[in-house]
Amino acid sequence: MGYESRVYIVNEWDDGIRFVDKEIGKPLGEIIAKFDLCCVEDGFLDVFKDEAKCYLYESNGEGELEIVKDHYDKPLTSATIMDVYNNIEYGKYWRTTMLKDALHSIIVNRDILSRDFESLKVYHYGYWLGGKIWKLEL
Repeated sequence: MGYESRVYIVNEWDDGIRFVDKEIGKPLGEIIAKFDLCCVEDGFLDVFKDEAKCYLYESNGEGELEIVKDHYDKPLTSATIMDVYNNIEYGKYWRTTMLKDALHSIIVNRDILSRDFESLKVYHYGYWLGGKIWKLEL
């Protein structure tokens, strides 16, 4: 069973001067990209084991949001780009295939990103539409 998922590619860079919110107790992560995956296939979330090191900040059109927990009130979780990339079965579901293509572009250009590649992580954010958990059967 899958549920609504959004993932962010986040730069957790540490230059020693990042803003750390005293209330949250975490540094601010830089959002590089956001993917709204809707329902994800079984097993996709298995790699998101670590609690995210950073919180995120974005605008939802109605105001500014500090994102520390997902819509289920669970802490954001993270995984490495390689772990997420290797966990996606290409062509099984078009939205995660789109994510895999984007991650592939980052991986093949990691020599250009050499300074930042290791600090790039994928964050998972779970949410629901209308309070329902949608089931995806493939």
